[in-house]
This record gives sequence, C-alpha cells and structure tokens, in this order.
Amino acid sequence: PRPPPLPRRAGRRRPAGRSSGGSAGALGVQTRSMVDGYRKRDRSAGGRGQAWLCCLAPSADDGSRSGGWSSRYQTMSGQSDWDGVLNLPPLPEKFEGKKTLVLDLDETLVHSSFQPVPNPDHVLQVEVEGVMTDVYVLKRPGLDDFLKKVGKWFEVGVYTASLVRYADPLLDLLDPHGCISWRLFREACCHYEGVYVKDLSRLGRSLGSTVIIDNSPHSYMLQPENGVPIGSFIDDRADRELIDMLTLLEGLRDAEDARDFLAGSLAPEPAPPGGR
Repeated sequence: PRPPPLPRRAGRRRPAGRSSGGSAGALGVQTRSMVDGYRKRDRSAGGRGQAWLCCLAPSADDGSRSGGWSSRYQTMSGQSDWDGVLNLPPLPEKFEGKKTLVLDLDETLVHSSFQPVPNPDHVLQVEVEGVMTDVYVLKRPGLDDFLKKVGKWFEVGVYTASLVRYADPLLDLLDPHGCISWRLFREACCHYEGVYVKDLSRLGRSLGSTVIIDNSPHSYMLQPENGVPIGSFIDDRADRELIDMLTLLEGLRDAEDARDFLAGSLAPEPAPPGGR
C-alpha cells in the first residue's frame, strides 16, 4: 500500500486554522518557507546541533548523514513507497475502547536549548559530534497534571522528530509515573520538502480514533484532520495551553470519530451579523 496522498482527502470538514491543502506545489512553497525560518532559528541558536530538537531535517550539506534528501515523500529507509511495516505493536488489551493520543515533544511539551536558561527543570548531557553537551530543558506549565489525566483517558504516545539519545532519557525524567505508553523518534518519521513528517497511518491504529497534538502543523500534513494545533512553548511560565486543552480532550474520549469531533470543535466561530 502507498502512504496517504497529498493533498488531504476531500469531503471532510477542516478544523480552524488549517490549510485547505491545495496542490502539492502550493504545499511545497508553504513548507519551504517554514524550513527557511527554522534554519535561520537554528543558526542563531547554536548551529547544527539545535536541529536535533525540532522537526527540521538536515540540510543537503549536513555531514551528520550521508546522501541527499529528496523532495518526494519518503520513508526514512529511503523508499518512496510504503512497505506496509507498522511502527507500533497491536493495541494492548487494556486500551481497548480508548483512543490514541499522540504528543509531540519539543516546543509542545518542553523547550530545550544548548544555551543556559534561568531555572531549568532539567539539565541533560548528550553527545553532540563526540562532545558531551549540556541541554537545558523547560517543562511547559501544567505538564505533570496533563500527563496524569490523559494517561487515564487515552493510549498516550510521544512521536518526536528528535534523536533518541536526547529524547529517550528526557522522557524518562518527564514521565516517572509511566503515563506514556510508547515512544517513536526521528527514525520513525518520514520527510517531505525538508521537514520531518509523522505519518499516523503507520501506527497501526484507526485514524478515526487517533489524535496528534503538535506545535508544527506540517508534522501532521498527511492527516491534518487528526491534528490539534498548539502554540510553540519557549519560556512563558504563565502558559496554560496544556491545561486548557484538557476540556477538549475530555470531550473527545466518547466521540464516535475523532476527526469529526475536531472538525466541529475547532471550527471558527461564525462572524456576528453585520460584522466585518
């Protein structure tokens, strides 16, 4: 079987703030613009190492991998056709009847930096190009309570474009109670037009029962109707987006189809009569 086509399937309502998809060429223009912005941020934040912590794919001259990146949809093995291999085992019996909540990591749950920050929640040491380097981590406010609640409501997984040697030990610290059931890292991503893409169809879960929360809509560009947008977290200690998200997620638990529920819940408010 092939991966889902671009653009998105017709006939399903679109949540607020989503692109209508259009042509693959138009999507490519939008994506390349975002990639340029990420690369500028990467250079200002300490160079190539910062790309470990976001959905930015290495540039063509990045010596951290061999070979070039294609602008076509590919699996990380380099094949343009999906081989049918799923990234997850079958849904465990204890989660029967529950939906699957997929969480991004960087700038959704935490913000990490190679530059020192005031009062970090965690400081990790990771190896970058043969040198042990400190990574300073800020947790998004409300993260602990958020994980405890959604861990009771859903099968919860983290799907990140970050490298396993950074993300895995960080998740050990963030989830001491085992609320997160599985973890997928950069190797489980696909890439398209220079960004890592999380193909939810490869999880082995019904798309009608799967939702992803990610600060980068391009990460779920293959299934935009399954995505819940969230603002990027950097260092705002007054941020409440995770806590405010719980009301939406509580309602989602009993929805027949997650995509229809999100389309209705995230739809823009109608303009008032006579309004501009």
